[in-house]
Amino acid sequence: MSPDIAEIAPGVWLASATLADDRPNVPSGAPNAPNATLGALDAPNATLGRLGTGAAGAFAEVRGGLPALAADLAEPRRRRTEYLGEPATLAADLAEPRRGRTEYLGEPAALAADLADARTRPRWRRAEFLAGRQLLRWLLRRVRPELAALPLRADPAGKPRLAGAGDLPGITVSHDGDRIAAAVCAHGDVGVDVQLPPAELADSTVRRCLGRHAPAVAALPRGRRAREFAWVWTVQEACVKAAGTGLAGRPWAIDVPPGAVSGHWGGFTWLSLRHRSAVPLSCAFHPPDLPRPRRPPCT
Repeated sequence: MSPDIAEIAPGVWLASATLADDRPNVPSGAPNAPNATLGALDAPNATLGRLGTGAAGAFAEVRGGLPALAADLAEPRRRRTEYLGEPATLAADLAEPRRGRTEYLGEPAALAADLADARTRPRWRRAEFLAGRQLLRWLLRRVRPELAALPLRADPAGKPRLAGAGDLPGITVSHDGDRIAAAVCAHGDVGVDVQLPPAELADSTVRRCLGRHAPAVAALPRGRRAREFAWVWTVQEACVKAAGTGLAGRPWAIDVPPGAVSGHWGGFTWLSLRHRSAVPLSCAFHPPDLPRPRRPPCT
C-alpha cells in the first residue's frame, strides 16, 4: 500500500500507510537465505532494493524506502542490504553503525539518529518505530523538505518534537499492528492515532470510554461495536497526544459522540477520517486562528 497523504485542514498534513511484512518461510540462520523480515514500506517513486545474502547474492526484490531495516536492526550482524539509486553505503553503515556516515533517503545523519532511538525500544517495537519515523520523514520531505533531516527529541513532557530554533511545526506518529500514521501541523501541536478494532472488547471498557454514549454502542453488533469503539478511542488518544499528556490526560474522559467526524476539546480541533480511511484514524491539532502556545525548546 502506498502512503496516502492529505491536507486535512489548512496547514495540517496527514500520511498513513500499511507496513508490508513479507516473511519467507526460511529457518532462522539458514545460509544464503533471504532476510526473514523485509518490512518494506511502499512509497511513491521509491527505489527498488535488493537484499543480499553473502557472496552468492541470493536476492529478494522489495519495494519501498525502508526495506529490511527492521531485520537488519534486530540482527546487526545480518547480511548487507543494497539500495539501488540511494546515496552511499547504507548497507555498510547498517553493518557497522559506528561508521557514522549514513545517509537516509538523501538526508545525512537522520538514519543514524533514528537507529539510535530505535535501539532504546524493546526489540518487538523496533520495526513499527522505524516505520513511523520513515513515514514522518517522508511526509516532511513533501510539505517542509528543509526540516526532513532534523533530529527528533522529546520535550520535558515526553512529546516528540523537531529539534531546532524558531517556530517549528508540530509532529506526531502512531502505529497499531501493520498500520502507521504521521501528521505535521504548521501552526502548533498535533496528535494522530490509528487503531485496529479490538478482537475482544469488555463491556467495562465501553462504559469507561463512551460514558453517556455507552448504551448505544454496546447495543451494536459485535463487529460494529468494536469498530465504533476504535473510532472514538482514536479521537481521545489523538487529543491527549496533541496536548502532550498521554494517558495522564485521561483520554477516556473526553466526550466523543459515536459517528462524529469533528469536534473540539481542550483548545484543539479534532477530525475523524471516517470518509477517507478504512481503519479508524483521527487527528487533533491546534487551530490556526488561535495564538500558538509557547513551548520549551528541544535542542
